Amino acid sequence: MLRQKIEIALDKINSANLGDDDFFSILQDVCFDFDLERFAFGIRYGKKDNFDSFFGVSTHSNELKEYYIKNKCHLYDPLFHALYKLAMPFEWNLEKIDNLFPIQKELMNAFMSFNIQTGTTILLTPHSTFQGFITVLHTSLHPEVLYALSLIANACTSKRISIKESQDLKILTEREIEILSQKSQGKTIKAVSYNLSLSQSTIQFHLGNIRSKLNAQSTEHAISKFISLQANKEF
Repeated sequence: MLRQKIEIALDKINSANLGDDDFFSILQDVCFDFDLERFAFGIRYGKKDNFDSFFGVSTHSNELKEYYIKNKCHLYDPLFHALYKLAMPFEWNLEKIDNLFPIQKELMNAFMSFNIQTGTTILLTPHSTFQGFITVLHTSLHPEVLYALSLIANACTSKRISIKESQDLKILTEREIEILSQKSQGKTIKAVSYNLSLSQSTIQFHLGNIRSKLNAQSTEHAISKFISLQANKEF
């Protein structure tokens, strides 16, 4: 029965062009299959300090989902980071471990505000372009359920990131990719202008469009995203 549930979920993931809503719906269906009433899911996407994040909360109040999106809560404390390297699930109780998660304080406070005191967090397998977690609230999990949720969450995330990267690349024109390629090599705007036989103002104009399309705060942020995409795609 467990294997069948996993296979059905993986078939859905592999056959779909997942948007965020589809992504979370699959996880929600899986949790319902296991009679898990509440779960939260979070992804950090990118490298170092330049990243996009998306969070989904299902089977709980919309207020908690809005809190995730507004505050972009992340698990950055040393204990989480150590566990993340091993992709090791852990059970938690806010009353007992609150002091062990100093940088996670905001997220812990949010859970307490929504009367969430306990849960089990399953970390995604370490990956070069994303990290994240799925937390089942108010419950402990059987090892087989842990395994199934981990497998499905990782497959879902990999597929969603792959689609997102493909979409990011498609919105860039060939000229914009050319300019980003040059900038990613450390070339100045003057050098890019000379190499591509374009005026510096035209290069600046393209860089503005690129930042907008990639939702980047700066040219350096756009370059970081571009390098991350390049690592997984061929041009």
